[in-house]
Amino acid sequence: MKRISPFALVFFAASHVFAQSSLSPEKTDLMQHVDKNAKLAQVMVDTVFSYGELGFQETETSNYLTSVLEKNGFKVERNIAGIPTAWMATWG
Repeated sequence: MKRISPFALVFFAASHVFAQSSLSPEKTDLMQHVDKNAKLAQVMVDTVFSYGELGFQETETSNYLTSVLEKNGFKVERNIAGIPTAWMATWG
């Protein structure tokens, strides 16, 4: 199983700004995927920001993010390390 960091898309989006030379077909495909999902990423950021929950009490944020991941094919394991709002997502 592959594990994905929640910040992976942010990293790849930021690297797009610095990519001035010719890219491999894989990187080009990835950059197009990130660009195509820019609106969704902004909606997710705005939604998470709107909850404004305290640390270790971020139940709405946790529920929202895990539901988005599950809708996109990730397997989500909740209650990691005995923390009700902690989760780990795997794909593949």
